[in-house]
Amino acid sequence: MKLSVAGMVFVALAGCGNSDVQKARDEVQRNLNDSASAEFRDEKVYRLPDNTVVCGEVNAKNSYGGYAGFSKYVVEGVGARPVAKFGEDMQTDISITCQFAETNSKLNK
Repeated sequence: MKLSVAGMVFVALAGCGNSDVQKARDEVQRNLNDSASAEFRDEKVYRLPDNTVVCGEVNAKNSYGGYAGFSKYVVEGVGARPVAKFGEDMQTDISITCQFAETNSKLNK
C-alpha cells in the first residue's frame, strides 16, 4: 500500500488528536470488571489552563456478563495523573464536572 506525503501527514495528525481520548479510555478500562467489553461514545476533550478533562459515555459488561447500558464518565488530569469517575452513583458529579469543563474551556479560548 502506498501513501502519499499528504496521506502520511493525515494519518500522523489523526493519531495525535486521539491521544487524550485513548488515555481516558485506558483509565476507565483499568477500573472495569470486563475491560475488553468496553464500548465508548460521545467523547469530548476540554483543555483547561491546569487540567485536561475528557467526558463521554461507556458501556461494559457487568459481573453477570450482560451490558449495563451507556452511562456518563469523566476523566480528569489526562496526561498527568488521571482520575476516572463513572457509575450510577457518580452521575451528578460527572455532569457538574463536564459542564464546568465545557464552560471554562470556552472562556479560555
